[in-house]
Amino acid sequence: MFDAYERLLGFVASEIKKDNAEAKVFSTNRLVQAAGAVSPATLAYVLSKLVQEGWLEQFLRVETLSGRGIEDFSSLADVPEEVYDWPETHENIRVTPNNLRVYYKLQNPAH
Repeated sequence: MFDAYERLLGFVASEIKKDNAEAKVFSTNRLVQAAGAVSPATLAYVLSKLVQEGWLEQFLRVETLSGRGIEDFSSLADVPEEVYDWPETHENIRVTPNNLRVYYKLQNPAH
């Protein structure tokens, strides 16, 4: 577990040093790649620890069928049953597990 934490922390710290670091958003899949071969439970623990420490901010994004972002929410309680799909269909669409994704935004705990 400690190795996965160190790998992810190293990845996050290196991304903070790059230009436009605070605008960077990572999918869970990208962070899985950075963590290496770990169990889902280990990954969940490491990501929650990095969120608690202020390195990452977790949020939910409703996406279109093609994967474009429609709207972001800070918690599951904030996600409505429907959202307006402005990028593609220009209609209200129902929010389901198929179009809801978890993302992480880079933070700098020194701020």
